[in-house]
Amino acid sequence: MRLYTYMKRRSSILPVLCPLLLLFYIFCSFPKGNEEETIKYILYWNSAYGSLDYGFCCGKEPYIKFNCRPKRNCFVTNNRSLLPAVSDFDAILFNHRTLSKDDIPSKRSPHQRYIFYALESPSNKLYVETSEWNGFFNWSMTYRLDSDFPILHGKLVSKTSDSQLTLDDPSIEHFGLLNAKRFTRGKKKFAAWFVSNCLTKSRRELLVNALRQHGIKVDIYGECGKQFCPKSQEASCWEKIESEYKFYLSFENSICKDYVTEKLWNALNRSIVPIVLGGGDYASFLPKNSYIDATTSAKFVQNPRVLAKQLKELDRSDAKYAEYFWWKNRFSARVLTVEDHAERHCQLCERLHEDASTKVISDLEEWWERQAQCRRVRLE
Repeated sequence: MRLYTYMKRRSSILPVLCPLLLLFYIFCSFPKGNEEETIKYILYWNSAYGSLDYGFCCGKEPYIKFNCRPKRNCFVTNNRSLLPAVSDFDAILFNHRTLSKDDIPSKRSPHQRYIFYALESPSNKLYVETSEWNGFFNWSMTYRLDSDFPILHGKLVSKTSDSQLTLDDPSIEHFGLLNAKRFTRGKKKFAAWFVSNCLTKSRRELLVNALRQHGIKVDIYGECGKQFCPKSQEASCWEKIESEYKFYLSFENSICKDYVTEKLWNALNRSIVPIVLGGGDYASFLPKNSYIDATTSAKFVQNPRVLAKQLKELDRSDAKYAEYFWWKNRFSARVLTVEDHAERHCQLCERLHEDASTKVISDLEEWWERQAQCRRVRLE
């Protein structure tokens, strides 16, 4: 009798209990507020190099297009009025070249991340006084390797899945002997240089003039020389350079820490030897005998006489010149692609979801300017 009563009571509550259990299960299955369904809103505040899209804008579509992980949970815009208040955005990117104290958000929320964005060196800061922005930014997205989101202008890509970047190889000399004529065939000219900025912070033009005085013939393409190459025909111009010249001057307009632009990667991507002048630690990311460093001492001094002598020796020896291409059997050089640039924006989205820690760039001037160690050409 007791068992019957118990079973009867139990059966009477099942119609009530089952829907409750179902509702509980559904509730637990829904993502919570801090999970993937929460949208993080990112705002591009000011123009960057003539555009307000930062090469990625706008909406949720870019995160799907570039297969971001996680994707679909960020929304990027350059519309300051998209949300009820600017302080509602989770992150705001500010391009350093067009920063102005007269145009900054009037209110800031504790959860917001302000991001310092720069693809140019501090030598090209225009009218921005960096010290005025100490303590303003949380994260950085620049060409500097120590940025929160470093944007590189190029990289080496392995041609096989098992290749490792070997910066040296005992067979370099043997490669040169076997390929002595392969890389010099048809090359009757010495050095080429694409340049539009004739007077630079780095004073690279002084080194070019000095090399000419030591017998190095440099053909200058662009606004600073007699050779013409329109931007619309850049690809065909590079084909001409590759087929006719032995060397290319990869001289940066600023000599600052880590500042290495597409000038280098465009040359490495072709059968021409780049002569580098810049602030990158080239030996740390490029193979031996893939470039010639114009800097001839640890004190960052350029000796045009010594450099000219080295170039002339390579010009006379097809085998020695060919040694500068040994690495191309294993790796290819890739100039920054749209996908590479998008990867940093994907990482920003991911970090907004995962990193709740507080960080402030308290001394932007120290990090961005003094630690950049920007220098000028010094001839000896």
